[in-house]
Amino acid sequence: MIQVRISKDKLAAYIQIPQGVQPTEQQLRQALGDATVRYGLLDDVLARLGKVAPAGSYEVARGFGPVNGSDARIEYFFRVGRPELKPKVLDDGRVDYFNMDVVANVPAGTVLARKIPPVLGKMGKAVTGEDLSPRVPREARLKSGKNTMLTDDELMIVATGKGEPRLERGAIHVITNFVVDGDVDFSVGNIDFEGDVEVRGDVKNKFVVKATGNILIKGAVDGATVMAGRDIIVAGGVRQNAVMESGGDMLISFMESSQARVKGSLTVQEDLLFSDVEVGGECRISGSLVGGECRIDVLLNVKTIGSKMGTPTTVLLTPRDKWVSQLTELTEQVKTFKANLERIDESLQSLQVVMIRLKRLSPEQAAMKEKLDQTAEVIKLEMANTAKRIMQVRAHLENLPQPKVEVGNLVRTGVTVRIHDAIMVSKNDQAIRGIQEDKGVIRFW
Repeated sequence: MIQVRISKDKLAAYIQIPQGVQPTEQQLRQALGDATVRYGLLDDVLARLGKVAPAGSYEVARGFGPVNGSDARIEYFFRVGRPELKPKVLDDGRVDYFNMDVVANVPAGTVLARKIPPVLGKMGKAVTGEDLSPRVPREARLKSGKNTMLTDDELMIVATGKGEPRLERGAIHVITNFVVDGDVDFSVGNIDFEGDVEVRGDVKNKFVVKATGNILIKGAVDGATVMAGRDIIVAGGVRQNAVMESGGDMLISFMESSQARVKGSLTVQEDLLFSDVEVGGECRISGSLVGGECRIDVLLNVKTIGSKMGTPTTVLLTPRDKWVSQLTELTEQVKTFKANLERIDESLQSLQVVMIRLKRLSPEQAAMKEKLDQTAEVIKLEMANTAKRIMQVRAHLENLPQPKVEVGNLVRTGVTVRIHDAIMVSKNDQAIRGIQEDKGVIRFW
C-alpha cells in the first residue's frame, strides 16, 4: 500500500513505496489527493516514479514558508540612558578630565526620535493548499512628554523647547532643569546647559558651570567659574579665586578673593572680602566689605567698609562713565558699519557698470555680486540693532539714579569712595551713615 506523509510544517509531502510495488503516476496522484496534498506537486518526480519506483520514501510535493516582516522600531537621535563619562584625549595627546559632555543640549525644533513602521511579511503556502501566515510584527509607539510634540503622522518626536532630551518611562522629554545630585567634580565634569541648573553639593576648583537660565548651588563655589543667563544663588561661600557672572541677580552667603559680574543686584548675607565686584543694580552686604574693588551703579548698602588694619578698599559708583563708554563704543561700531557699506556700494556700482557695458556678468562676477548683496543686508541688520541699542543707552543715561552709599556702622581707615568724579578717602574710622555726591562734592552724614 502506498503511504503519504505530510511534514509537521506542511511544507513537504512524502510517498512511501513498499517493496515489490510499482504504482502508476495516476495512482500516485490519487494517493496524494486522498491525503489532501494539492499544492506544489513535483511533476517530474511523480512521472519518474510512475515508471520506475524502487522501494523507499520520496518527496513529491513542496510548499513554501511564510516570510516574516519586521517589527516597528524607534530610532533615538539623542543619548539614551546614563552617559558613559570618559575624559577627552586632545590632539596633542593630553587628557581633558574636565569636559566629559555630561550634558547634551538640543535647540527647539530638533527631531529627537523617529518611528520606523512595521513591515508586513509574505504569506506562505502549505502542500495541502492552505495559506501560511507570517508572524504579526510588533508595533512601537512614540510618546511625547514635556517640551516635546508628536508629529501629525505620529512618526517623529520634535523638541518644542531647548534643553536636554531624556527618555523616562517610555516618554521623551526635554528637561529645562539639570540637577547634579552631589558635587561638580571629576565624576561629573563641566556643565553647559540650556536651561536651569541645580547643584546639590559644591562646585570644585577649576570646574565650570554654565546655564542660560538660573543656577542654584546648595554648597560652595571653590575656585570655579559659574555663569548664568539669569539669577545665581549660592547657599555656601564663594572663594579661592572663583569667577561668577549673572545676567540677573546674585545671592551668595559670602565671597572671598573672587570676582563677580552681576547685571542685576548682588546680595551678600555675610562678608565680601578681597574681591573684584561689578554690579549693575544694588549691592547689599549684611556684614563687612573689606579689600578689593566694588563698582556699583545704584546703591551700596553695607554694615562696615574696611578693616581695623586699614586694608585698602575701593568703592566706585560711576555708572555714568560705564554707560558713556558703551555709547562711545556703539557709536564707533556704527561708523565702521557705514564705512563698510560704502565700500560694498562702490564694488556693486563697478559691477553695475560692467553689466551695462557687456549686458551680462561672468559667473565669478555674479557670485561676487550675490555675496556683496548678502553682506550688505547683514551689515544693515547689525547697524539697525546697534542704533536701537544706542537709543536704549542714551535713555538709560538720561534716567540714571543718583548713586549712594548706606552704611550701618563704620567707614574705616583706608577706604576710598568715588561717586562720579567726586572722591572721598577715609583717613580714620568714621561713624558714617550715608555717602552721596552733590554738585561734584562728596557729602556724608
